[in-house]
Amino acid sequence: MANDKSFKVKNGLLAGRYYGNNGTETAGSNGPYGTFSTDLYTGNGSTQTITNNIDLAGDGGLVWVKSRTSGASHILSDTERGSNNGLASDLTNGTLPSSYGQISGFNSSGFSVNYPQLYAGETNASGDNYVAWTFKQASNFFDVVTYTGNSTARTISHNLGTTVGTIFVKNLTDTDNWIVFHRSTGETKYLELDNTSIANTYDMWDNTAPTSTEFSLSSYQKVNETGHNYVAYLFAHDTSDDGYIQCGSYTGNNTTGNSVTLGWEPSWLLIKNATTGGTNDDGWWIVDKVRGLTDLASTGDKTLQANTSAVEDTYSRIGTTSTGFELTNGGEFNQSGDTYIYIAIRAVVQTQTLDLSTGHTFSITPTEALDILFSNPPASGTATGFSVEVNNSAGGYALTWPSSVKWDLGTAPTATASKEVYTFITTDGGTTYYGKKAAGDIA
Repeated sequence: MANDKSFKVKNGLLAGRYYGNNGTETAGSNGPYGTFSTDLYTGNGSTQTITNNIDLAGDGGLVWVKSRTSGASHILSDTERGSNNGLASDLTNGTLPSSYGQISGFNSSGFSVNYPQLYAGETNASGDNYVAWTFKQASNFFDVVTYTGNSTARTISHNLGTTVGTIFVKNLTDTDNWIVFHRSTGETKYLELDNTSIANTYDMWDNTAPTSTEFSLSSYQKVNETGHNYVAYLFAHDTSDDGYIQCGSYTGNNTTGNSVTLGWEPSWLLIKNATTGGTNDDGWWIVDKVRGLTDLASTGDKTLQANTSAVEDTYSRIGTTSTGFELTNGGEFNQSGDTYIYIAIRAVVQTQTLDLSTGHTFSITPTEALDILFSNPPASGTATGFSVEVNNSAGGYALTWPSSVKWDLGTAPTATASKEVYTFITTDGGTTYYGKKAAGDIA
């Protein structure tokens, strides 16, 4: 047979198909870029424009501004009601007069602020430092709805298209409290954004959970009085792999390291104790990565409270992880047995997409935390293996792999500050990958 030239090997490996092909990689980002932004600026005592690449003029949304250095009220302004129609989350007032500092314009890449003579510190006093949080109207993320009350139980349509996590409702006509729905406290309870009270039982929501297209109101005047105008800000709860926002709860245990899993690192958190109220510790705390939110080992988290005009303070109570956040013992966020509710918005993380149609060996050198994605797997029924060399010596940056990977020993390996090699195989068209850390601490 050795001399039989007609002998053929069927289904043989094509030369170079599985060996030596360096695949194509594409850099990008994962997270709410262009949908949410935290921006810092210094007031100039006149007018100025803040650019954050969010198209408020075209898509709509909400801008929330707070002075970090003076005791000025929070200013919330949305595109549904237009510029110069601010609300203050720390006040029961309806729409604020133009004598307050306001959001004076919305444009295709951000917004503008002004400087009136009275209450001028709200958005642009000369030398004051400000933070602005911008939320774009987008399905599965955020929506703004306005309506007129009729004192009759009813439903209000919205465009989230997914689970409603949180709703802020404000009477624009009268001096009523801000009324808050949160999915973790349910449709029979409400909270008030402008104070530190606990979750109270009352029929604000007609004892009906919101759906992906509407929310319910009772006839109660704080949310539905005849002839009064209202605005509702709706925050989604999206647990999909590529979701940007979650609204949940956790129980305090007075132990450092108490952790909350989101599946991704947050860039912005709003946290409220729903069990205990009445003290400064029980307010609506806001932290974000731009002002210093890092891991528990770091100090100097900058906090503000939505329910007060107080200046920014410094705490070291919360830390982020690649999959959520964690808390120190005690303090404002971790009292034993207390229930805390939160809104969490995802951080923008750099991505590296590996195109499996172009090769079977890849090499990555992270310079920061990285989400690794797989694209263009072979058709189901074709077994394909590939390897990924990660040169992480510069910093041991966190790596997040696709959720479709089933790891050897059941847990994704922790990245280390070294060169490592990972191997993967898929047989079902990329629905499932089987992964293993093949080598680590390579010189």
